Amino acid sequence: MRWLMLILCFSTLVFADELVFDLSRTNGPLGFGAVGAHYALSEPDVPSVISLVPIRVRTVNQKPPYGLQHPGADAFRVMESFVKAGGEYLQVYLQDIYLNWPYEKNPDNNRDYVPDDYLEKVRESVRILEMLPYRDKIVYVPFNEPDAIWYGGLFWSSKRMKEFFTAWKAVYNTIKEVAPSAKIAGPNTTTYNSRFMKKFFEFCLQENCLPDLITWHELNLMDAEAGHAYYQDFRKIEKELGIRSLPICINEYALGKELSVPGRLMKWLARFEQSKVDGCLAYWHAAGNFSGLVEGNVPNSAWWLFREYVNMSGELVSATPSYTSISTLAVYDRNTKTLKVLLGGDDQEELTLTFRNTPFKERVYYEVWEIEWSGYTGIYISPDLLEKGYTEVLNGGFSLKLQNLSEMSAYLILVRKDEGSRQIYQSVWKWRQEAENAFLENCTVEIHGRGNNPPYSGEKVVFLDNTKSALSFKVEVPKDSLYLLEIWYLNGNAKSVKHKLEINDETFEVIFPPTLSGSYVGKVEIPVWLKKG
Repeated sequence: MRWLMLILCFSTLVFADELVFDLSRTNGPLGFGAVGAHYALSEPDVPSVISLVPIRVRTVNQKPPYGLQHPGADAFRVMESFVKAGGEYLQVYLQDIYLNWPYEKNPDNNRDYVPDDYLEKVRESVRILEMLPYRDKIVYVPFNEPDAIWYGGLFWSSKRMKEFFTAWKAVYNTIKEVAPSAKIAGPNTTTYNSRFMKKFFEFCLQENCLPDLITWHELNLMDAEAGHAYYQDFRKIEKELGIRSLPICINEYALGKELSVPGRLMKWLARFEQSKVDGCLAYWHAAGNFSGLVEGNVPNSAWWLFREYVNMSGELVSATPSYTSISTLAVYDRNTKTLKVLLGGDDQEELTLTFRNTPFKERVYYEVWEIEWSGYTGIYISPDLLEKGYTEVLNGGFSLKLQNLSEMSAYLILVRKDEGSRQIYQSVWKWRQEAENAFLENCTVEIHGRGNNPPYSGEKVVFLDNTKSALSFKVEVPKDSLYLLEIWYLNGNAKSVKHKLEINDETFEVIFPPTLSGSYVGKVEIPVWLKKG
């Protein structure tokens, strides 16, 4: 008889008009585990150490020395930069010694379910890496997505399970022969499977080959929604088998359309803090740019999201309802008497944040900042202050109303007793226009940005694809002033492209540098003087 076991997580997204935070109920400090990336570093100081220190890097995944999977990302070469950036542990994907994807499977003449050349490759990779002075920070990953590569059908076939378990023990023992104190991670499957996990850990206990770090991938929307259920199930398996709680790293997470997008990444930060696990942003686009946070040592807005995330301090405050289309991280720091909230993930005209059982009296000072999507490769200078002021406190509680939230943006709300001596800019006026909603002439509109494609706001792209193509819109500005016009664009050409821009019958020339490819969004900024109206 074949048993089929599933973890099903049926939930209804609540499009909340109000989120309630009770400061009398807290859940410990943040873990900051989400700051990691797959193939994050390409060469020494690329991205630069200076760009990585502010986001407090936890972990990265890299290839072994002389690995053929990528032209860069060699763990041996980037280890020193990783350590200087403050990294805690570096994971080495040992199978990335191979050239092909999926990895080529060479002959297994001795029928031990491991290609004959792989154990020697593992042995040599470990020998080289153990020469590093920072070898205590290395975690070896014997297999990458074994349920899809080399051992397909692993979750459901007892035969395939037996083959993988035999191979796991062989590679595990090979690593330990070279480096007895080495740390090893696994099973590193494409997703979480409860039945497989229990069988795998029963085998590891029996054969003394238990991993030091538990890893699997979460690369689709169901994973994001069911991820905490996976975590709870795994902890239950540990308890049943008498295993101490082991550290967990979801060492590939997020969809391609979520990378670089502050609002869409918020649900992952909230989910990892709920479970207190680590994570690495997945590799869907380009290697060596920390999965879309830093391009050419220039940070984009997602980098700023992570910077604001790691700068949060205090006790975690949960929101009610707990599962909505808006994801939140809220902390109250009793030492500084400061409340911070990071939120995002949905277009919403109005959202009320209500805080109860706060220590504030009579009135509080607040600031609302937006971390706006700047494109995959677009430079982002800093978050924008949308609003600041004071609000009344009644019976230890108060409310703030947020308006016109964009699902691409994340928002930072800062609350404290008073403004103090901190000098900040005045709040900014903003207006957005989606290109597909403008007046279009001789343009092509296509739906893009779904699944693992690069991200696009509104998941649509407007192509000005002939000499008669034009796009126009009207905007009413509040006063005579110098404004910053920002244009999100694609340009996969090998050279810069010039376009004509007309503002109130005055003509300008705009130069669009080439983007990473024809799929990746960049951003140009143009200062323009406009009169009120």
